[in-house]
Amino acid sequence: MSDLRSRDFPMANSELDLDTQYALAKSDDTPEEVLHKLACSRHAEIKRLVALNPNTSREDLLWLSKDYGKE
Repeated sequence: MSDLRSRDFPMANSELDLDTQYALAKSDDTPEEVLHKLACSRHAEIKRLVALNPNTSREDLLWLSKDYGKE
């Protein structure tokens, strides 16, 4: 996956299957805008991968850290 853009993906995570969400959250090529959408996933593993992704914004990392203890 190279040169990914937010517009290349459905707006809601519910439109993406879990395998696709996993792959996007894990990929270093995934843009910040897509990771922002994935940070809202109901799946803890997807959120964990988003938090580990170097392209995740500081704001999303802060939001994920607040959400961490709730699961």
